[in-house]
Amino acid sequence: MTRLSLASIGPNTKADDVSRTWRAACSAIARNSDSRAARFAELVSASPEAPLATVLRRSGASRRTIERIFHAETSMSLGQWLRRQKLLHALRRLAAGETVNSIALELGYNSPSAFIAMFRRELGQTPARYFET
Repeated sequence: MTRLSLASIGPNTKADDVSRTWRAACSAIARNSDSRAARFAELVSASPEAPLATVLRRSGASRRTIERIFHAETSMSLGQWLRRQKLLHALRRLAAGETVNSIALELGYNSPSAFIAMFRRELGQTPARYFET
C-alpha cells in the first residue's frame, strides 16, 4: 500500500495543484485498495453531495471498514478525506463562476458561512480571496 499525504494542500495551493494532487490520491486508492474502498472513492468523486449512508451502501462496506482503509492509504481520517473531496468539487465550481451559496447548500452545509469556515480552515482564506490571487 502507498501512503499518501495531502497535507501539502494549503493557503498557497492553486486549484490545478489541488486537483492534480487529489486525482493522484484517488488513483492510488483505486490501484492499491480493497475494491469496496475504490468503489467508495469513485462514487464520492462522481457525486460529493450524496449522503454518506447511500455511498457506503452502494460500495458494499461499513463505515468502519472504509475509515480503516482510507486512514491506512491516505493518512487522513474519512472525514478529512470527504472534506477534501467536497473542497475540490467546490473549487471547480467556484472557478466556473458559481455562487458560494449554491455550492454550500448543494454540498450539505447548513449555511454559506459554514462552507466559508471550512474553506478557510482548509486553504487559509475565504473563497473570494482565494480566487483574487
